[in-house]
Amino acid sequence: MSSKTKDSERRSDERRQNRWEVEVPLATSPQKRVAHTVNVSRGGLMFSLAAPARLPAALELTVRLPSGQTLLLPSEVRHLEPAQGTAEYVVGVQFQESDARRAWEQALDATV
Repeated sequence: MSSKTKDSERRSDERRQNRWEVEVPLATSPQKRVAHTVNVSRGGLMFSLAAPARLPAALELTVRLPSGQTLLLPSEVRHLEPAQGTAEYVVGVQFQESDARRAWEQALDATV
């Protein structure tokens, strides 16, 4: 069984193609880098980030919702690979349980 099949079997939340701003903390700097989501779901999101960037395995993403509200979401990096044909990387994160995650789920449900 391919890893893509395994990933899709484990994923229980529908992915949506949304482009939202995300502030990403870097492992080697106190600064954050601005990125944009590639897709989002109730359980996490995927964003692209210009290389080189070193990310901690656990991080807190700041996501700006279409309403202008920002959420600080505790997350874990679950996927990292070079984006084809670019100098960017695609990063997938899974959100940890938190009040912010519940607010994220409500905001996502409201964008349907």
